[in-house]
Amino acid sequence: MVTSGFLLVLAREAPSLGKVLFGGLAIASLVVGWWKALALPIGRGRRDTILITSIVTPLLLALFLGLPGLSEGWARKDVVALAAAVYYLSGLFLLVQRWRWQGLLVGVMPLLITVVIAALPVTSRVLHDMYADTLLLTTTETTVSTTWRLAATVRLLWPTLLAVLGVGAGWGLLRHLHYIRPGSVLGLIILALAMVVATVVASTYTVDSPRDAATALQRAASDRTPAPPYFGVRTAWSCAIPTVPLQELREKGGQLDPLRPYLSFGIADSHVVLWNAPTGAPLRIPAEQIRLVPANDTERTAGKCT
Repeated sequence: MVTSGFLLVLAREAPSLGKVLFGGLAIASLVVGWWKALALPIGRGRRDTILITSIVTPLLLALFLGLPGLSEGWARKDVVALAAAVYYLSGLFLLVQRWRWQGLLVGVMPLLITVVIAALPVTSRVLHDMYADTLLLTTTETTVSTTWRLAATVRLLWPTLLAVLGVGAGWGLLRHLHYIRPGSVLGLIILALAMVVATVVASTYTVDSPRDAATALQRAASDRTPAPPYFGVRTAWSCAIPTVPLQELREKGGQLDPLRPYLSFGIADSHVVLWNAPTGAPLRIPAEQIRLVPANDTERTAGKCT
């Protein structure tokens, strides 16, 4: 019956085809639930079972779907989050319940901790380097604090870890339901393929993160809106005021227009780094030849420094 409530919530927020699919599954699940309930010794007999089930069913449906004027019920994201939590917790519990914790702590955990610590120097810059490559920036220009590098490492690793744990949870559930026998070669092959597919999908999702962030920055530069930061790499709309004649500027990546604001990455390697929207590339100017002044909202939206 709980499953029926989950499915009805999904059907409520789904398109037409989804309403038919999830609605049909909800009805089927409700029928199975009633059938199982009638087979259980609830109360003193079948009459008590029907009475209790008739009371519980509408209460559960009201809990999930809500009541007009009283409750809006559950949202789809709540149902998905709860279902995922139940799946992971139950599957992983069934997977490890036969493990010997002493052997796990002595043999596996030290190795896992060693691998994670050894990988931190490599993984901590992966997303920032991909972001820098997309925008043609250098490593120095995207240098961030250790805290942000640690956050980027977590963002890099958690999708893969979540995917692998999801495969493990599924394996635990299938083993518990006896769909896979211990020592089955076919089962091990399926497990290995599932791990590979899950890792590839998660890696693809991870790789899209710096590319999407770079696209968002380029869009912000074109639309003259504030650009979102990316794990500590921040930009600010600024007016670039030359401190030397324009003909003496040693620009790299285009020519400076002092009349319009730029997204500034700050100073790196003794150069002010600006995003040059017309060329779609960074504009670098020696820091001693230019002075940055924060652009106000009027200057930013008008695209003109006053």
